[in-house]
Amino acid sequence: MLVLDASTAVRILLDDEGASALGDGAAIPGAALVPPNWVAEVVAALARAVRDRRLSPARAEAVLGLLREAGVQVVDDREPRGALLATALATGSNAHDAAYLLLAVEVGAPWATEDAALRRAAERIGVACL
Repeated sequence: MLVLDASTAVRILLDDEGASALGDGAAIPGAALVPPNWVAEVVAALARAVRDRRLSPARAEAVLGLLREAGVQVVDDREPRGALLATALATGSNAHDAAYLLLAVEVGAPWATEDAALRRAAERIGVACL
C-alpha cells in the first residue's frame, strides 16, 4: 500500500522522463491510495499534455482507462479542515499536497512522489517517500 502522487502516476503511464519513483516500467500499483483531488490533478496533467501536443486526445482517454483498471482507491475526505490547514502550514505545501501528506499519515503508508520539495516536506512530518 502507498499514497500515489498524481504527477508520478501520469509519468508512469506515459513513461515520461525515464524511471519513476516506483522503478523503470512500473505499473500503477492496485494498492495505491489517493486523496479526492487526485483525479482532477491527473486530468489537468493529461489536458496540459494534449494542449502541448505531447499526447493525443485518444491517448489521454486511454490513460484514464488504465487508471480506472488499476483500481486506485480514492479515499474520501475524512480529515478535519483544520488538520489540512495545519499540515499545509507546517510543511510549507499547498492544500492539494497537504492532502497527500495527511492521507499518508492517516494510513501509515509511504508517499510515491518524485518532487524533491514535496519529499522534504514529507520528511518534516515523518512521512516516508518512495
